[in-house]
Amino acid sequence: ISLNKDTFYGVSTVPCIAVFTAGEPHPDDKLAKFINFEDDGYEVKKHLGLVETERAKDRRRWLLDCWRDKIEDVSSKFMVRTTVEPDDEWLHSFYYYNDEIPAEEDFLNSVADYLTFEFNMIAHGRGDLFAAEENAIRKERNRDGDASKLTALNRKEWRTFVVGDLFFVKRPKSRSEKKYRDGAVPFVASGNYNNGVVRCCAPVEGETLDKGNCITVSPVDGSAFYQEIPFLGRGGAGSSILILYTDRLNKYLGLYISCVITKACSKYCYGNMGTEKSIKRQKITLPVDENGAPDWAYMEVYTRKLFERVCLDFGRRKGLIV
Repeated sequence: ISLNKDTFYGVSTVPCIAVFTAGEPHPDDKLAKFINFEDDGYEVKKHLGLVETERAKDRRRWLLDCWRDKIEDVSSKFMVRTTVEPDDEWLHSFYYYNDEIPAEEDFLNSVADYLTFEFNMIAHGRGDLFAAEENAIRKERNRDGDASKLTALNRKEWRTFVVGDLFFVKRPKSRSEKKYRDGAVPFVASGNYNNGVVRCCAPVEGETLDKGNCITVSPVDGSAFYQEIPFLGRGGAGSSILILYTDRLNKYLGLYISCVITKACSKYCYGNMGTEKSIKRQKITLPVDENGAPDWAYMEVYTRKLFERVCLDFGRRKGLIV
């Protein structure tokens, strides 16, 4: 049970309660409860310190009812039930994920942000990096038929999946952008804008680049971006990015899933950074097909149509398309 950070007011410690049954080994498949009780009804008031408010008794009753399983439908923001291993963290924030289904606006923002990044690269003379992909897009443009036949997001069935079950997760080798000269290769770090690219660098002679067609995730704030082309990824200690690979991925699936991951990992911040292990265990919700597997075809077509819609809208606004 993660407690109010001011429980021991004036002392720099983050308190929690751990409850065990003495003398009984912990079964591997046991679902333990991890609770966020930071909102306990107590507040810090000037000259008084930590004081009880009128909400405290109700909050305490809610906590005990959830603990005793008297309440079935409990938000994961408050309590998560999950297995736990000996070297896992014992904090709710390690297991919590945002299980809200993304809205169309979330995916539109993801597509628009990527197009902004791509336009910026083209404007700075690096459009050749994306030429091969754009040719592939033109060939596939009419492959998917009528977009109006696509099922709406809120009518699809969604299920929970674990990132580590869908992707191979790795860290890039230890490197810092400060050691590179300016060049043409994107250097991807833990930023939450410009697709995570802090600048373009010249690789050291003989250096192996990180392969493109992947998703990079920042452990600092959970920002995830699709990386289309080979790049230099920030590695080493601290806020090293993590790279997610799968043979299924392409540009549209990458944009779709990176949006989902960003929403699910919004809990991360400088005081609660993610780790390679926590990202691998991160749960995300995806639309599924009739067999209960991720509906890759639906996600790809859905994002392609949004991508084309944004491009057409931009073209009309600028007078490039009539």
